[in-house]
Amino acid sequence: MPASGTNSSTGEIVDGKYSLSTFKKGDGAPPGQYQVAIASWDSEPTMDTQGVRAIPEKYFDAKRSGLTATIADKSPQTVDFTVTAE
Repeated sequence: MPASGTNSSTGEIVDGKYSLSTFKKGDGAPPGQYQVAIASWDSEPTMDTQGVRAIPEKYFDAKRSGLTATIADKSPQTVDFTVTAE
């Protein structure tokens, strides 16, 4: 989630790596400051079940996760995050 603005960037983590998309697949994130959310499931929620989170709940919310990123005006750029158990 951008610290200011409205266009969020998303990506899927596969084997510990991800790439972001904002407007089209693989276009990355625009330069700026971001609050970061990470979602990881042991079993994903369905219409009938809540699902089981693989990481603490706070990481699912960009405002509560404590994770931030600064995206520079260059490409490619790597930003790593450390997720810890509560």
